[in-house]
Amino acid sequence: MREGRVVLRGDEAHHAAKVLRVRIGETISVADGSGRVMDAVVTKIAEEGLAARIILSHDLRASSPALVLCQGLTKRERMDLVVQKSVEVGARTIVPFVAQRSIVKWDDDKRRRARTHWEGVARAAAKQCRSPWLTSVDQVADGLDAVVAQGQPMLALHEESKLHFRDALDPDPPERLTIVIGPEGGLTGEEVSELEASGAKSVTLGERILRTETAGPVALALAAYSYGILG
Repeated sequence: MREGRVVLRGDEAHHAAKVLRVRIGETISVADGSGRVMDAVVTKIAEEGLAARIILSHDLRASSPALVLCQGLTKRERMDLVVQKSVEVGARTIVPFVAQRSIVKWDDDKRRRARTHWEGVARAAAKQCRSPWLTSVDQVADGLDAVVAQGQPMLALHEESKLHFRDALDPDPPERLTIVIGPEGGLTGEEVSELEASGAKSVTLGERILRTETAGPVALALAAYSYGILG
């Protein structure tokens, strides 16, 4: 983005020109991923990119709390679904981690490629739901250290908990809320104990046992609704 002008390149330019079939003179809406939304008139469409003149710009205030999903690694296609749907319901950050029950093995190269792929999934989901915020996807972490580092309040889904999710939410929106989901099979008792020792609350969504790729987006949506982000 330059003074008074925005330029789209690469995949973004291709999507606008070839998929959306944007034309010169058309007004488009562009977001920078950090809350700034711009209306701009297309002035140029070329192989090297698409240029547009900004006619209106405004910054949106970030909603509270910033929703963080810590997701125990699951199979690739399920992780894609977790990222996509979590972005749609308002996740600000997604932290994939290798849990005790995670099946897939991860080397450094696979972690880099997976993160790049999920960032693409997150970007596409943000465009689809017209979010001015780009959800960040962290590098795949081993164990719970990166999860605990997200801070409090933190709610960890565990089917044996007696505390209902809604009853564990603070009445006033915190600055940040972290939700932890295990992989297929859920978090182990050892992991739950470790999280509770760090200050997290173990919670349940009720009698239904949801798949791992469903639980995270549902919990995020419930929190977003409770704090007025959705609904």
